[in-house]
Amino acid sequence: MAGKVISVSSVKGGVGKTTTTLNLAGIYFMLKKRVLIIDADFYSGGVSLWLDIRNKKDIFMLIDEEHKYKETAAEYVGNIQPKHVLRISATPDSQGDYTERISDDEVIGAGLIATEIAINEGVSRAIQDNNSLDDDLLLLELADKKRQEIEKEYRKLGLSIKPLVLSQFPNGSEEWIEKVKNALTDMDYPEDSGLVTSWFSGDHPDNPEEIKKMDGQYAFLLFKQAIATGWDCPRAKILVKLREGGTEKFNIQTVGRIRRMPERKHYDIETIDRCYLYTLDNKFNEGLTSS
Repeated sequence: MAGKVISVSSVKGGVGKTTTTLNLAGIYFMLKKRVLIIDADFYSGGVSLWLDIRNKKDIFMLIDEEHKYKETAAEYVGNIQPKHVLRISATPDSQGDYTERISDDEVIGAGLIATEIAINEGVSRAIQDNNSLDDDLLLLELADKKRQEIEKEYRKLGLSIKPLVLSQFPNGSEEWIEKVKNALTDMDYPEDSGLVTSWFSGDHPDNPEEIKKMDGQYAFLLFKQAIATGWDCPRAKILVKLREGGTEKFNIQTVGRIRRMPERKHYDIETIDRCYLYTLDNKFNEGLTSS
């Protein structure tokens, strides 16, 4: 005999869906009916909690980017009740009973990240030689020169990898953004060239998949906050930091965008085994070199 299906749903949370479901199930159970409850709320279903049903299996939960999804992770842990939880983050928020820290040397040794971060290579000399020009815009020129050097080395190896320059701005810096766009135009990279794109609130790339592709069309990506976490582009090799300040966590996550090796190995060629940072933010430089 076919059973009866009763659905309880609402687009709004906290209106009593779980309570209604459990009361209906209880009534049918008292009427000697066999009842199966399926909780379709995979994010924060509460049926198991109300019925005090404990997980009897040894579930191992892995939470990547734990610093970014802390609240969601807490919901999953509370609902699923895993026996073990492994939280992974470059900037962890929480501490468990046991913490395993992977050192830079270990990750470098595995070929996963750049051998070192070259900070302001050639900046002092360039500022001395061009003291009548805007110092910050000089960073863009140096970054582009380095981008071309890296791409040339990739081509020598027969690799179709186009290095990407990330240019980071402070919040509320629309005037600075236009200034940089004009400077890039003077460097033969106008917006309509297809080589420059932006990732700001309400202003995303026309072809976002081109950012991650090893031979993607973009050479420069302008951004504020969006690239700090949860973003992967191993061809990004150069960061031009035009904004000042930022939390330690934000800065670590941002620099992490340029440290990944595109093929997860080193090439024994210094130019492409390193990553590059250009900035006049002295406080940021001091924090990076001391860490």
